[in-house]
Amino acid sequence: MAATILMVDDYPPNLLALEAALQPLEERLVRANSGTEALKFLLAERCSLILLDVNMPGTDGFETAAIIRSRPRTRDIPILFLTATAGQERAHEAYEVGAVDYIIRPFEPQVLRTKVRALLDLRERAARLEQDLARSEDALAQKQRLQIQAERRLERRYRGLVEATGQIVWSTNAAGEVVEDSPSWRAFTGQTLLQSLGTGWMDAMHPEDRVRTERAWREAVASRQRLEIEYRLRKHDGCWADVLARAVPVVDDDGSVLEWLGTNIDLTEHKRADREVRASRDQLDAILGSVAEGITAQDAEGRLVFANDEAARMSGLASGSEMLGEGTQAIVGRFEMRDESGAPFPPERLPGRNALERGRPHSALLRVRRKDGKDERWVLVRSTPVVADGKTSLVINVVQDVTEQRRSEFAAHLLSEAGRVLGSSLESDSPVEGIARVAVPRLADWCAVDVRDEEGAIRLLTAVHGDGTQGEEARAASGRDSSDPRLAEHLAAVLRTGATESDRTLIIAPLRARGQVLGTLSLGIAGSGRSFGPPEVRIAEELADRAAAALDNARLYRRAQEAVRARDDFLSIASHELRTPLTPLRLQTQVLRRLLESGGPAPRDRLASSLDTLERQTGRLERLVADLLDVSRISAGKLTLQREQVDLGEVAREVVERYAGGATGRISVSTASVTGRWDRTRLEQVATNLLVNAIKYGEGNSIDVIVQRGPERAVLLVRDRGIGIAPADAKRIFGRFERAASASSFGGLGLGLYIAEQIVRAHGGSISVESAGPGQGSTFQVELPIDDAAGGT
Repeated sequence: MAATILMVDDYPPNLLALEAALQPLEERLVRANSGTEALKFLLAERCSLILLDVNMPGTDGFETAAIIRSRPRTRDIPILFLTATAGQERAHEAYEVGAVDYIIRPFEPQVLRTKVRALLDLRERAARLEQDLARSEDALAQKQRLQIQAERRLERRYRGLVEATGQIVWSTNAAGEVVEDSPSWRAFTGQTLLQSLGTGWMDAMHPEDRVRTERAWREAVASRQRLEIEYRLRKHDGCWADVLARAVPVVDDDGSVLEWLGTNIDLTEHKRADREVRASRDQLDAILGSVAEGITAQDAEGRLVFANDEAARMSGLASGSEMLGEGTQAIVGRFEMRDESGAPFPPERLPGRNALERGRPHSALLRVRRKDGKDERWVLVRSTPVVADGKTSLVINVVQDVTEQRRSEFAAHLLSEAGRVLGSSLESDSPVEGIARVAVPRLADWCAVDVRDEEGAIRLLTAVHGDGTQGEEARAASGRDSSDPRLAEHLAAVLRTGATESDRTLIIAPLRARGQVLGTLSLGIAGSGRSFGPPEVRIAEELADRAAAALDNARLYRRAQEAVRARDDFLSIASHELRTPLTPLRLQTQVLRRLLESGGPAPRDRLASSLDTLERQTGRLERLVADLLDVSRISAGKLTLQREQVDLGEVAREVVERYAGGATGRISVSTASVTGRWDRTRLEQVATNLLVNAIKYGEGNSIDVIVQRGPERAVLLVRDRGIGIAPADAKRIFGRFERAASASSFGGLGLGLYIAEQIVRAHGGSISVESAGPGQGSTFQVELPIDDAAGGT
């Protein structure tokens, strides 16, 4: 017969969804659009299961459930709550009003069908078990009543006893031999009186039981003690029946045995029912043993009477039977228990005890740690009492491991907070520094962020300790100061390999962005007693990835700002530099035009002067344009070299001769002949840029140009005695559009040194500058690799 499932929801689409999900079960599905409609239905009909929506107008799900539980007719119907609102508090409230489970929408239809099928099966098996137990108890009570009646009427030996009880009634003489007819024996076994006389009645026994029964019967007769024994007896149709035989001696006043009176009770049906009950129990045990939750049961005294294997596994035991042998107090003593806030949780507050004492469902969310282990787990314990005649006879405890769910919620909250902090600004490293305050103390006792600067050096960006200290003080308070060789070794390994290193008390995760390791995020334990495991490592890596992205974005943002400023500076300088030669060009053009328009012969000196000016300014424009084209080629990776045998000393001398006339100070040349396979034109460009730079910033002082041969490299030195360079600017001046002096004081695009460095690098060489400081002059040094096969002196 199909079970009736009542679906209660004020939203019709939800009812349709439920009906579609449960249709494969082929049970009777009844809809109710409100709590009131559901209560009216339950007054008229019975149902096996109620699916109840929590949020309904008027009488909501919790009120409806309370009314159902208050009615004797409906109090035992299982209620499965459905809601779209998650939250532990709502779940507690649902179990308080008697829910057997609590499902969050949207749900998986297969999951819903599985739970509904399991609840219907459990209810059906429980009902069948109660019926079987009732029949067994009735049978035993009936046997006891018949035995009392037989003993009371033993003297009168009513023949009518056989018809009244339906049992086999027989008698023997004092020696244990049948001497009288027993109609009930003949009717049951098919033996005639003649066949049963004496000890012939034993011929109706199963051959395997006869020796045992005969020996017990002789011992009872000899000792004059009552006998109770089971054996198999052949029925009149040839089948074997399990019977319970009882025999008592009838004793005279002098203590002698007058006769023996006995009965045989057919146990066939009773044993069949007992086997069915055991089979039902075995099936129920199998069902409860297959669920993912730990399930236990306690009797009215709090003793453990059932435990599935999952509950045993949670307790560190091999099986449910082993757990039963331990007992409730020993099992509870295996754990250290804390509530959600971390405070100790006393055993007397466990939901099972509350359910026993108050007769109402109770639940609790606990943080537990086995005393023989290190891992802390989160468990949700739900205890439901079984009430009969107003008394709690049994409590069912369901223990669900919700560790991963809690960890996911914790990680989501922590990462959400980290995202909010990291997204607050792009203009500094302060959002990354905020990561440490997010991680402490929720994830670790201390947190440090180390970053690698452009030179590769490691510096502490921030450190926070749970005691409130920050910076190096926080690192020292954690016992992991910057001089700790173990920490330095781990930091170096993470920066080198980009792989996270961790143990139970320390996690160091790399800050990776765009294939580079920008630094490390370190998390540590310092006296709190907690420990790190794989979940904490995953969270640390996610925090590190987000921090790295934020750090990289901040750096890119700063570089973009610097690029914008450089672009603006370049446009300003370029416009000025391009206008500078255009003005004399325009003036000389106007002079030539006036000479042409005058109609007379133009003075040769005036023409020569104008043409010289035109040639110089045109050459200047060509150099500016050439520099810009070179920058474009370098940026596009299209700078090519036309290698040939070149004498670096010869190149240096030619460049000096070209510019010596325009210099205000003396230029001395000291060059050795050093040859190699280089691009002559590009080397002339390098030497020119360095010499022009020295003339520009040399303040009219002497300049030295030196070419010499090293062990494996050719060296070009250009030394001036001008304004010098501050140490902080020594690397910066080789950047695009960079200069050590103000653009308003010295012209140019700021590209000469940048182009020179790129050309030298393309040759496999290096360029550097040394200066004692402002006003101390500068020495630029170019080193180029020498091809030994090319020779040179």
